[in-house]
Amino acid sequence: MKKFAFLFASLFASSAFAGWTSNLGYNNPPGAIGLNFLYLATKWGFEAGIGRIHAGSTTDDTSTTQDESSSSVGLTGDINLKYFFSKGTFSPYLQGGVGAGIGASGSGVGAGLGGGFLGAGLLIGNEGFHLYAGVVGSSSIAGQAGVGIKL
Repeated sequence: MKKFAFLFASLFASSAFAGWTSNLGYNNPPGAIGLNFLYLATKWGFEAGIGRIHAGSTTDDTSTTQDESSSSVGLTGDINLKYFFSKGTFSPYLQGGVGAGIGASGSGVGAGLGGGFLGAGLLIGNEGFHLYAGVVGSSSIAGQAGVGIKL
């Protein structure tokens, strides 16, 4: 039991989140307003974001003999890498990533990656508080912006 308590406490210790920030972004993931987690401690940033949450169900049509009721849940977002050309108050970056998703329904569970994208932008600030703006796209280009804070 003591080992479990230590493990649980270490997950929420401030050092466990060193270098990590959370941000709220427009078109981050592309096509959505998302909640993102970005590692900012080095010139290479890793980011994972959640852009859409879906839950749905259908009820049985009682006029037929076949059971048609079902339910589903899904979570979509993206994962990407950012390269920061400098570490300071003004940090231009390039990024590349893919869309990601996981879902479950009455027939099973699935996960996948797809829809690659590239982008460029400017991060202003530091781990404690930052703003960012840029462009991102694959077949079309869209603006991207957001605000973040340290975890």
